[in-house]
Amino acid sequence: MRGEASVDMPLGAGCLPTGEGVTVPTVEPNEPTGGVSVLNAPYRDRFAVGMSRFMSRAVALVFRVRNGKPPGTISRHQYGPNAAEYLELIPAAPKSPPKTAIVYFHGGGWISGSSDISTYRLLDFAASGHPAFNVEYPLAPEHPHPQILRSTFAALGWIRRHHPEYESVHLMGDSAGANLAMMAAIMISNPNLAPPLEVEMTDEVPAIQSVISIQGVLDRLTWIEDGFGPASLMLRSYAGQGALAAEVPPHLSVTPMDLTFDSLPPTFIVAGSKDRLARSSQICADRFVQQSFDVEYKVYEGARHGFFTFNSPESRQLVDDIHEFLAGR
Repeated sequence: MRGEASVDMPLGAGCLPTGEGVTVPTVEPNEPTGGVSVLNAPYRDRFAVGMSRFMSRAVALVFRVRNGKPPGTISRHQYGPNAAEYLELIPAAPKSPPKTAIVYFHGGGWISGSSDISTYRLLDFAASGHPAFNVEYPLAPEHPHPQILRSTFAALGWIRRHHPEYESVHLMGDSAGANLAMMAAIMISNPNLAPPLEVEMTDEVPAIQSVISIQGVLDRLTWIEDGFGPASLMLRSYAGQGALAAEVPPHLSVTPMDLTFDSLPPTFIVAGSKDRLARSSQICADRFVQQSFDVEYKVYEGARHGFFTFNSPESRQLVDDIHEFLAGR
């Protein structure tokens, strides 16, 4: 079994009844089936990945300077052996009414991004009583699919073992993080999907009370067709050149629209009207409605990609809407 550690470091329902655990994929290391070696990638791709990571670090620095040091009550915990497999626990504000915990996955096209950027927004939910787990994970192409998905499940397994008081959780993510949240919710609700994605069901995780996709990568190809920046680079870095095909084998079914399933927790799908990834959300929402799943879908006029983490009228409205959605679940 995978090693684990818990280190406290101050940093500044769904388809299953509440309290019922389920098993999820093991995170035993094995050979990845997708992605590309960062050393073997063309220089153009390596440069693009490096620039994306540089920009993510710059944005995280701006957030820290603008918002100040996060509260000292936040603690960091290692959930797996990789240095990037850690999460922040943002406790609910004192005297706030206890509510279901949120597990959040940051965006960045699987190749960049940082949980540091999400901390400040998640404080909004902690203030209203939702403790939040802000998950960091290893990046592609060094850690291609299914390794990142395994890290997702490893984090959930750690939460279940170390915080059994959170019998159910809300999954939430932005962009590629929304993809991870949706894929985890779908696989936990439909365990038969694990073997085709080359994972094994062993670890117990919290029940999934709901899932929130914020501008998520919910199908593979429309964001490329619609000109979303380095979408092609991101997808092939994550799952290899084969993921760019119109049809993919089961192990490369890396988005919800690649999968066939019968069960899904209550879902809130968010898109921005000026986001070239928006059609992915529309396609997914339409299909979920056709399947009679409990789904809400909203487009935020004038919103561009990544607006959730920035302070804007659209992001403040989204936070209010998420609070309302969670209150009903």
